[in-house]
Amino acid sequence: MEFSKINLSRPQKLCKNIAIVDGFSRAGKSLMLPILSHLENGELWQISEESESLCKLEYLNKLDYNSAKILVRKNFDKIIYNLNIGRGTNLKQSDDSSAQNTLMYSKYKQRMQESIERKPIVDLIDKNRSLLVMDVHYMFGSSSIYFDIMDEINGVYIFMLRNPAHLVSAFLAQDMFERIGVDPMEIEDYISVDGKILPCFVSGYLEEYLQCENDIERMILIIHSFIKKAYDMHKTLSDTQKKKFIFVGLL
Repeated sequence: MEFSKINLSRPQKLCKNIAIVDGFSRAGKSLMLPILSHLENGELWQISEESESLCKLEYLNKLDYNSAKILVRKNFDKIIYNLNIGRGTNLKQSDDSSAQNTLMYSKYKQRMQESIERKPIVDLIDKNRSLLVMDVHYMFGSSSIYFDIMDEINGVYIFMLRNPAHLVSAFLAQDMFERIGVDPMEIEDYISVDGKILPCFVSGYLEEYLQCENDIERMILIIHSFIKKAYDMHKTLSDTQKKKFIFVGLL
């Protein structure tokens, strides 16, 4: 028997409420994320490099759209499930994302000590309308998958924007260009172009990037491209998606 086409599928949904916080460094995400997490149905805010990488792979045409979307949604379902059973909860006190730095510490401590079956947890997630709060990094512009997922569930996408001059000092403080392809703790996705290792986010303006003569020129180009890509994507959002999108600007 031959099958003409086989696609990934996931008709079921566990995560039905999500708040995604995106934006520039030093634009206030670390202030917004805990506020959302402390809503009545909020969960401890999370970072998922896996979901971001899947979106980037799709954006670079290295993964088909449907497969990327299914895997991202599956990852969201897994995160909300793990949060509700206390699995993998961050308790490192020095981390901003630690449960110990929130008013929810006792809730997560109790979850880690409880033994509960899968069915009651699923019912509890639905009953409590558990809100998954996600911290993403410079994704708006290549995050159409997130918006398509939010078309199917309750969601809001918050984009934090600040005077881009602040990004220059942020990038310099991170030694961004010296770490590319060298620092094993750097988890940015990279591309290889004619033997050169480059951040994947420069894929849309490779020629201009390679013509830059110094780090300052590269930073200005990157910041300009981030802003342009964000505004270009906003124009493509449907009226329904725009109702789920919030610009937050800080001076």
